[in-house]
Amino acid sequence: MPGRLLSSFVRPHIPHHSSFSSHSNSNASSSTSVNEIPHHKTAASKKPSAHVLERARSPERRLSLAVDHLIHPHRDHSKEKRRSHGRSSRSKERPGDNGASATASLKVIVESPPLVCYGSPANSTGALFSGRLQITVAETADAITLDKFDMRLMTRMTTKKPVSRECPSCASRTEELTNWNFLTEPLQLKPGEHDFPFSYLFPGNLPASCNGSLGKIEYFLSAHAQNVTGEEYTLQMPLHIKRAILPGNDKSSIRIFPPTNLTGRIVLPSVVHPIGTFPVQMTLSGVVDKGEETQTRWRLRKMMWRIEEHQKIVSQACSKHAHKIGGEGKGVLHQETRIIGHNEEKEGWKTDFDTAGGEISMQFEAHYAHRGSACAPHAVPLACH
Repeated sequence: MPGRLLSSFVRPHIPHHSSFSSHSNSNASSSTSVNEIPHHKTAASKKPSAHVLERARSPERRLSLAVDHLIHPHRDHSKEKRRSHGRSSRSKERPGDNGASATASLKVIVESPPLVCYGSPANSTGALFSGRLQITVAETADAITLDKFDMRLMTRMTTKKPVSRECPSCASRTEELTNWNFLTEPLQLKPGEHDFPFSYLFPGNLPASCNGSLGKIEYFLSAHAQNVTGEEYTLQMPLHIKRAILPGNDKSSIRIFPPTNLTGRIVLPSVVHPIGTFPVQMTLSGVVDKGEETQTRWRLRKMMWRIEEHQKIVSQACSKHAHKIGGEGKGVLHQETRIIGHNEEKEGWKTDFDTAGGEISMQFEAHYAHRGSACAPHAVPLACH
């Protein structure tokens, strides 16, 4: 095996005065041993250099001289050389390897707080977005002259269940919310940073950014600048819009279970946050049913709860496939429900059979199993069922 072969050659000790001239000098006698000192060399002979001694001591050098031809007997060095030449030629042809940088670059500096729409879509005032579009001209370049410089705010809705599966226009729809044109005439810019402010108020009825199992809603900025020489500079920056529901009074839900006298009542907060826990109070009334001669008592053995997320999306068809759903302007509603939190409670309640009708009460802490829903809001409303 190669491992055993390697150890058999590395184990012997080679003195520091050993000569490897048989591998480097073609005029030397082939009968000279590796550890043998030729008799014609005298004390006045030139001593081997430190570099040669270091290469002699190196186990890697000994391996390459003695074992390399055994481990790799069929190595074709001519092919290795051709492959290395091919790789070096391809790397030289790559653009940008010569160290040349672009004449200018674009960057967006956001000055407003995170984009959060507070309240329901019908009552929200929206979210203010402001910042500066910065173009930086390289110090090594001369002044540049721009004849085009604009930026657009776009929204894209992608559905995973389009009307026509093989149609990209049915699967994705992109719209422009607003745009900014920073030039009315060609503008000359010197080396350095140049800022162009902008602002926009996102309407409160816009959906939040999300990426669910039915589709995706995203927002992004697309900036474009062009030099008079034809050089272009582009930038695309994603934006994340979230929605938060303002807290209010606790929600209460009552349910009756006929034909029994059992009545369930749940009290929980109006909104919850994606992280942490929230308290839930549950009360069961009517657990004692007294008859003329008998009495029936209900006991609680186990309580199970779950948090459901309901997703809805409308898939609209393009003009080419609008006939499949009855005309333009119509769409197909898709819905999906998934469980984002659940647990079982087998203890923690109190039973009181002495009150009228009897009562079982408990309070527990609920939480998300998945940290946040598909749309990742700051706060989400709860509904009791």
